[in-house]
Amino acid sequence: MKEYIKNTWASAFLVFIVALLGMILVQSFPVNAVDDTTAPEITYIGPTPANGTEINVNYVNATVGITDSGNISVVLLEWNGVNNTMMNIAPGTWSLVMTNLSDGEYTYRVYANDTDGNMGISKMRVATVTTYNYPLALPGQYCLITLPLNDTSVTKASELAVKIGDNCTEVVKWDSSAQLYKSYIPGVPLNDFDIRGGEGYFVNVNNPTSVVVTGKGWESPFTLSLAAGYNLIGIPLNDTSVTKASELAVKIGDNCTEVVKWDSSAQLYKSYIPGVPLNDFDIRGGEGYFVNVNNPTSVVFSGEAWKG
Repeated sequence: MKEYIKNTWASAFLVFIVALLGMILVQSFPVNAVDDTTAPEITYIGPTPANGTEINVNYVNATVGITDSGNISVVLLEWNGVNNTMMNIAPGTWSLVMTNLSDGEYTYRVYANDTDGNMGISKMRVATVTTYNYPLALPGQYCLITLPLNDTSVTKASELAVKIGDNCTEVVKWDSSAQLYKSYIPGVPLNDFDIRGGEGYFVNVNNPTSVVVTGKGWESPFTLSLAAGYNLIGIPLNDTSVTKASELAVKIGDNCTEVVKWDSSAQLYKSYIPGVPLNDFDIRGGEGYFVNVNNPTSVVFSGEAWKG
């Protein structure tokens, strides 16, 4: 009887030890555990420029969306071979703006690491920075100008006044439909009209000053619609077929009866009449001109952006 009890106890003890070892093994090596070997997936999203884009500002915004089954530990932007840490600006979104860029070609891609040690790598992209700047010299008093470039910081008369600075006392638009002037005075919330490509504007400055217009070239071809009577225009593109007042008249066509330039140094007008070999002045970027047409018409300009 004693031997039976002894054997039974030994058997129970053995079963207990085996069960205990089983529990330890299960806890140490979970049956359902699966290692994460999937790399983060990286997708370029706006406002990242498309591959091969020419950028006409001195900065590039690189933004990506990242998906991963785990947690992201770090995201790097490799910019011309140098790694820069990107910022997590929203769930699943990282971004970095590279600023103060000189003109030239830049290559970049994005690396993303998750907490399981997996690395995702985006495709390489190329961006070419070409910043157009066009200086306008304003000798004082009234000057007749146009925006030679699509400067996105100047869309209203008030913004043009700010761009010129404290010397600016007035911005004037010619309304070709009504054949009259509209004046904006800085600080006065009246007549803050839109500034557009292909239009000319008088600006009044109380001291000689200069302003630099920065941006993209206006889209080519560029069509101007002219009302009957006087129109105040600017040449939106460096159209090589228009370098003289006579060539501008030919470009407009038989409806054109006069091309007028404002001489800001002398503060007076100079008029060219088609067919009359007098005052055939030069046509330049950044200058405004009155053109008189006897019927509504349109004129198309083509060419590259003005470059100062």
